[in-house]
Amino acid sequence: MGRKRMNGEHSIYPSGGRWHVQGYIDGKRRRVSRIRRSDAVEAWEALVKLPTPSVTVDGPRTVADAVEQWFTLHSADCKYSTRTGSG
Repeated sequence: MGRKRMNGEHSIYPSGGRWHVQGYIDGKRRRVSRIRRSDAVEAWEALVKLPTPSVTVDGPRTVADAVEQWFTLHSADCKYSTRTGSG
């Protein structure tokens, strides 16, 4: 019998004649499945080793910047009271 896995570790289990390995990679739940257990584990390890894509932010970086950008784009569509903050 296998040992209990720690929080955050992947899990390995058979289902439907295949072996599945699932767990979290960069905060997202991922799963691979293969016919043989060793193939499933190899595929999981290859998936874990893939480089994380870099994310660049072209838009506003803070909520205040996002609100300011939204108001500049949509101020003509807003009521006067929304634009001035009164009432």
